[in-house]
Amino acid sequence: MALTDKLMDMTGTEIIGAKLRLIDTKLTGEVNFFNSGVLPTSSLARDRIDFVEIGKGFNELVKPCQRINPTLLNMPSGSLLLPPHCHPGGEIAYVAEGEYFDASILGTPMHTYPAGSIVFYGAFSTHRPLSRTGARIFYVPLDGIIFPGSSSELQTDDPQKLIDKMGKLSAPGPAIGYARMWMLNQAEDVS
Repeated sequence: MALTDKLMDMTGTEIIGAKLRLIDTKLTGEVNFFNSGVLPTSSLARDRIDFVEIGKGFNELVKPCQRINPTLLNMPSGSLLLPPHCHPGGEIAYVAEGEYFDASILGTPMHTYPAGSIVFYGAFSTHRPLSRTGARIFYVPLDGIIFPGSSSELQTDDPQKLIDKMGKLSAPGPAIGYARMWMLNQAEDVS
């Protein structure tokens, strides 16, 4: 069984009536570009050695890379001004405490990831993680993270700058299309 068959709450895009739209758990259809998905976690038996294999099929979502950067992120409560960003090789994240959500460019929650969630982001996926309550997240970005601005202007929320950078890195067309759709045409294209 592939990893994508086990994921719930997948995000991405699909074609409905010849129009590209965000995938929502209420909608059905073929995934044209996979952005993220949550793997449901299960409790391990505490009285014996126990494990759950979570990464089978992970290579379907990510691309081989030279840089792997395990990171522990603390998002304090009220982390609501972070810009969108892109994962060139993909990312896997584990929400250890609290909760965060992927937001629209306007800050509206699109998908929420509570403590215990294992979140996968595909190669060249884009998202805007924010948190009202705060969160501690262990994540592994593959091939780094692309922000719209430089380190001196990280708070820029100009999505076109991020899309331009993705183009310079030869991001696949569907990934750039997804980024354009949710960051530049939110009200028009989201069901």
